[in-house]
Amino acid sequence: MKKIIQCLNGQASTEHILPFFWQHGEEHDILAEEIDAMQRCGLTEFCVESRTHMQFGEEKWWEDFGFLLEEAKKRNMRVWLLDDKRFPTGYANNYIASHPELRKVTLRYTYRDFAGPQREAAILPVPLNADDEEKFVSIVAYPRTETGRLLSGEGIQLLPQMKDGLIWWDIPEGIWRVCYVIRTLRSYNTHKANYMDVMSAESCKAMLKAVYEPHFEHFSEYFGTTFVGFFSDEPGFANEGEHYDSYLGREDMLIPWNDDLPAIMGEKAGRSADEMLNLLPGLWHEIDGRTSIVRETYMEAATEAYSKNVAWMLGDWCREHNMLYIGHIIEDMNAHQRLGYGAGHFFRALDGQDMAGIDIVLHQIVPGHLDFTHTASLTSKIVEPAFFHYTLPKLASSHSHIQPLKKNRAMCEIFGAFGWAEGIPEMKHMTDLMLVSGINHFVPHAFTPKYPDYDCPPHFYARGTNHQLDLFGQLMRYTHRVTHALTDGIHQANAAVYYNAEAEWAGGNRMLQQDVCKVLTRRQIDFDLVPQDIICGDAAVKNGKLLINQESYSALIIPYSQYLPEKLINTFGKLADAGLNVLFVDGYPDCTSEQRPIGNTLASCKVIPLDQLTAALEKAGIRGLEPVKDTPYLHYYHIKRDGSDIFMLWNEDIFNEIDTDMLFPAEGTATFYDAWNNRRYAAAQNGRSVRVKLAPSESIILCFSSEKENLPPFDYRENELSALDLDWKVSLRTAMETEFTPLPDAGLGNLARTLPNFSGVIRYETTLTTSAADTFSVLSVGAIGETAELTINGEYCGSIVCKPYRFEIGKKLKNGENTLVIDVCSSLAYRERDGFSTYLPFPPTGLIGPVCIG
Repeated sequence: MKKIIQCLNGQASTEHILPFFWQHGEEHDILAEEIDAMQRCGLTEFCVESRTHMQFGEEKWWEDFGFLLEEAKKRNMRVWLLDDKRFPTGYANNYIASHPELRKVTLRYTYRDFAGPQREAAILPVPLNADDEEKFVSIVAYPRTETGRLLSGEGIQLLPQMKDGLIWWDIPEGIWRVCYVIRTLRSYNTHKANYMDVMSAESCKAMLKAVYEPHFEHFSEYFGTTFVGFFSDEPGFANEGEHYDSYLGREDMLIPWNDDLPAIMGEKAGRSADEMLNLLPGLWHEIDGRTSIVRETYMEAATEAYSKNVAWMLGDWCREHNMLYIGHIIEDMNAHQRLGYGAGHFFRALDGQDMAGIDIVLHQIVPGHLDFTHTASLTSKIVEPAFFHYTLPKLASSHSHIQPLKKNRAMCEIFGAFGWAEGIPEMKHMTDLMLVSGINHFVPHAFTPKYPDYDCPPHFYARGTNHQLDLFGQLMRYTHRVTHALTDGIHQANAAVYYNAEAEWAGGNRMLQQDVCKVLTRRQIDFDLVPQDIICGDAAVKNGKLLINQESYSALIIPYSQYLPEKLINTFGKLADAGLNVLFVDGYPDCTSEQRPIGNTLASCKVIPLDQLTAALEKAGIRGLEPVKDTPYLHYYHIKRDGSDIFMLWNEDIFNEIDTDMLFPAEGTATFYDAWNNRRYAAAQNGRSVRVKLAPSESIILCFSSEKENLPPFDYRENELSALDLDWKVSLRTAMETEFTPLPDAGLGNLARTLPNFSGVIRYETTLTTSAADTFSVLSVGAIGETAELTINGEYCGSIVCKPYRFEIGKKLKNGENTLVIDVCSSLAYRERDGFSTYLPFPPTGLIGPVCIG
């Protein structure tokens, strides 16, 4: 219980939150004011965002960043730096523009159809573009079907038969497709034409030469002390424009290339480099019996190159200089396992970083949207809750659990570009979802010294115009306490779920991971996502458990995959033979990616339909929590530390409460820790069964330990409340005002109807007379818009930002007349009315009531 006692005593670690701090070249006193606001929120770190500073890498930048470092040093704060002048990372401060030999190399594809037989035919090749330094890598002919599918075989390589600008070929009988694979510097994404080539180690060194090394030259004395790390923001292959569907098999896609790939792919496939050159059209077209071979080996090679050239190169440089390297890639809508926006493979892309990382921005998560796709302001315009709620945060936390380098550190960039309609209640909802999924480091987006700033609001201080700043500070302190309580333990998961990127790469039918993740989450069966590299690497089985790093899993679940690499299938079979429960969802693969039969390799495994998966696990005794009532929206996270079991519990449902007895896999005395109010309570317990009651969107921490303590009982909200009929004096102030202005004839209710442009604090004052016979302990305010703080007789009683809208008031009331003051912070959206806020409903303004006491 040591860590929770530290939280109670105000000693929670503050090294878990590093908000973005945008720079535009402002005066230094303005920058210092923004840092003051951060410290007012309990923050001791910040990440300087350089993309908004037009003179990045020039004298003004060195002056401004030097000031920030020195200011942070004086205040005992830590500084991180976003590592490029433009978003996303990879621009290398425009280094590539003056070093064109480092530009991205890709393959483009086109084809022509010919009928045979024809002897002594001469074919004019498709033209090459000299400006893009184009040349043919492969010209190969395949017989084709009516639908355009290429027939099996190795193809006929025609490149050696090109002479005098013509291809000389005796065309065999049938319809033939001549496939041109062309090496090019062409870019369909002009914004990223001069970005680093992630397939080239030399090109990626531009990041070191243009950004990392110059910062070391200027500020080496701060490295590893005040200046602690670099943050890469969404680097990727950048071979396409802005969409999430950059998977192999699309004819119009430029494909990242390196001249060493044929040999690398051949080694992986057990074929020669020349054979792989013949198969390259399979990256765009189906080739009977060959598609999965060329696509899977290409993506293996490409993602390994990305991992080595980006994450490991930058990460190793940072560690050699006593720094940390963090950040995230584009994960949206499965881009994490694709080219283009993505980096091809979530785990490989981040292996070289010191924290796993994701982001939640642009309405990717909207409270209340749990089952249907919904609109959002990101590129796809539509998001799928099963991915963002049940899979994305688990990708990061899983990575932090299974790779020793991560040291259980999982980061989320959060809050950005939701608009001013995203108030503290929405922020806490998203924070709780991340926390209960195992995220323990946060990058809030953002502090900016500019107002108005239309760049991806909300902004937490906004030059003093954000009246929710202090409540944002309470959210930050709450987050510090929860992360402190949940760190330095060992995560307890029930199952491992195979991260089946290879199944998509191979081009066959496959089930997305989120289908499995959602089903498991809604039955309180916890899991980690685990990639092939780990399963075929360090994983072992002991006593029927899969052991990876410090984690142990009672089952390994494989989402349906039509094709998978042979080495992986063999490993699944060996793990099952060793006693692990290995479950294939909805069927075994048809064959290996190499198009070889599986045989009896998986004889010790089982096939389970998705809709029977959780029942099969439970029958095998694999279960996390066991609620008496079905509670699909209850999320949990479980760690063991120093002989204690600690659970975070959270109700994802924003409309309905959870109230059920629940069996926990733990022994000892059960106590609740309310991290928002920083208080502990005794739970209603019967052995391993504990009654859990959570209001919509409410969270709690439950601890089992051998210690027996005399704590007040948890409030299960069963006492009867009586409505108060009081006269309220109502007044208003904005964030820039110090005095309240009376609002005559106002009472309880939604003030937005009469004050549709007001954003600020609404104060409600009244008096309440009590006697010695009264034993009031709770004040309920009914409904509010959107947060409230209570003061009784000048004594602060706390804040509420989500349901239940109740204050503990025991011992706060005196006999006789008591003064009650309720300050309600309204939504900033009514004032700002920005475009991002069109995706969220505005809450009412003010104290809606009814106000009750009990």
